Amino acid sequence: MTDTINSALPRESGALQLIGLIVRHLRSLIGFAVVFGALGIAMAVARPRTYSSLASFVPQQYNSDRTGLGTVAASFGLSVSGTGQTESPQFYVDLLTSNEILRRLASATYTFSSPSRTTTLPKFLHLEQPDTAMMMVKTVEVLRRMIAAKPNLRTGVVSVTVTSRWPDLSAQLADSLLSSINTFNLASRQSRATSERTFVEGRLRTYEADLRVAEAEYENFLSSNQQTSSPALQLQQDRMRRKISMLQQVVTSLTSANEQAKIDEVRNTPAIKPIELPRPSPMPNGRNTLRSGALAAVGGMLFALLLAVIRERLKFAADRDDPSLNQLRGYIRRIPLGRLLVGRA
Repeated sequence: MTDTINSALPRESGALQLIGLIVRHLRSLIGFAVVFGALGIAMAVARPRTYSSLASFVPQQYNSDRTGLGTVAASFGLSVSGTGQTESPQFYVDLLTSNEILRRLASATYTFSSPSRTTTLPKFLHLEQPDTAMMMVKTVEVLRRMIAAKPNLRTGVVSVTVTSRWPDLSAQLADSLLSSINTFNLASRQSRATSERTFVEGRLRTYEADLRVAEAEYENFLSSNQQTSSPALQLQQDRMRRKISMLQQVVTSLTSANEQAKIDEVRNTPAIKPIELPRPSPMPNGRNTLRSGALAAVGGMLFALLLAVIRERLKFAADRDDPSLNQLRGYIRRIPLGRLLVGRA
């Protein structure tokens, strides 16, 4: 824009050109700013009121020492990496707006007090259509725009805000999000426990069979050797005893691990700890009327300044009798409001 101004008034410096341009078109700049500002305020006031419901939670740690494999490792004096593991807060932020969670919300029913009714979300938002798949996609898109989540990396707390035109809906959606996150975590934990139990049971059957074979071999050894006074027989007997003792220890640990995995498989303790429960907001959100008006006024002034630059350029072309710009000036005069832009020059 400054280059255009410089070409319009080449005898002055860029700063003086801009100041002179503003002074000459001050009335139009103020007029456009007032009109655009008024339009911005009117549009902000015309926007529907929205209500937000806030919820926050912290994920519960998953102690791997209490799992089946952790029990087996501890019995041999080994440590299991990842003790006290939990998913990162950013994981839950992404999970809150994932299709898996949002589809659950879109398929649920909600109760409204004014007027009193219970309905599905697509029907309430007037998104119903014969194509169920497309209806679900549109409902999920609307839900994703309603939800804003952010993590606190220092404390591990995850905050989620649901904003809609209805306070009851915002609170119910936020509550459903917490329930869905908890259900997802429980299902993941139980699925992990099921896989672990299957693995431990397989290893337990293998070691039980090995123990029975070792005990049978030791029984045959004792039956065949009534006297084990020779060093070779004593050494062989000690080896068999150590093998049986080791297998018994492994079988005992795996049995304990198997029982722990069965407990974890049906454990339904909450996977997240709510910090703030969602509630319907009695007060609507602000419309940011002044901010919208100020931004619109600035936009109006910039638009008016652009028009002033174009007008000055066309006037300068008329004074210099530039054929190409004069031709452009003629075209502009033919369009609606073109005379306002070109002026009388």
